[in-house]
Amino acid sequence: MIEFTAPMIDAILAAVAIEFLALAYLLRRAARGFLIAPLFFFLASGAALMVALRFSLDGAQAPLIAIPMLAALFLHATFLALSYRSFGADRPPRAGK
Repeated sequence: MIEFTAPMIDAILAAVAIEFLALAYLLRRAARGFLIAPLFFFLASGAALMVALRFSLDGAQAPLIAIPMLAALFLHATFLALSYRSFGADRPPRAGK
């Protein structure tokens, strides 16, 4: 079984940041810039959970671990609100469905 270490989590966080930058660039080039904000909140919520994992691997106290977990909750809720507003709530149902 693989044991995660703090440097492994740091590498994953760096990869998530690079992923966001690459996808934001591609979305802007494809004239779909309106998707960048939901993408940011989606990836940021996962990154906050990775920070909480890193803190726990370092042996941090529970309140310090709870802070990024709470941030992940709010970031994910923001992602859901943006997605609901962009793709669901204000649009009438399509014909035939």
